[in-house]
Amino acid sequence: MKKIIILFLLCVLVGVISLLGCNQNKKHTIDAQGRDNEISFGIYLVTDKTVPTWKLNGISLDKLQLASDPIISEKDIIEYNKNTHVIKLVPGVLQRFPDKPNELPFVIIANGKRCYFGAFFSLLFSKGRHFPVIFIHPEPPQDLPVNCIRIERYALNWKALGPSKDPRTDSRIMECLDKLGKLKK
Repeated sequence: MKKIIILFLLCVLVGVISLLGCNQNKKHTIDAQGRDNEISFGIYLVTDKTVPTWKLNGISLDKLQLASDPIISEKDIIEYNKNTHVIKLVPGVLQRFPDKPNELPFVIIANGKRCYFGAFFSLLFSKGRHFPVIFIHPEPPQDLPVNCIRIERYALNWKALGPSKDPRTDSRIMECLDKLGKLKK
């Protein structure tokens, strides 16, 4: 009887150790809502409609209410060009957006850290803004291949803003995309 109990306990112990070993390889991060998940990179829409996009510069990223799921995640990205900030997406991703987004704000999250905010714009509604923008629908910019978007450092006059760091080059984002094998150097 003791041999059966010892054998049973050994089997349980081996099973627990196996389960723990399998879970160590999974990357868990904290998403926009503070939940543990397996998404390392995501572009999340801001859901708080009470603050105009142009006022987001003065608000802490941590205080912004974000969608529970990213509109674009690492699963949707084929490659991110670190020099041009062009993102090649899997087919169908751009169909998730409304036809004429007018200042649809987003926050980029890398490994659970909110890095910066920007906004999706339609070329029909483009205005000078002092934050990164992504132009989509009805037609993407002519110089982009199909299923690609570019994060633009868009402003009427960046020099007037003084010497500011380009948020698109945030090392947390570049390291995350590099580890995912999505970064084109």
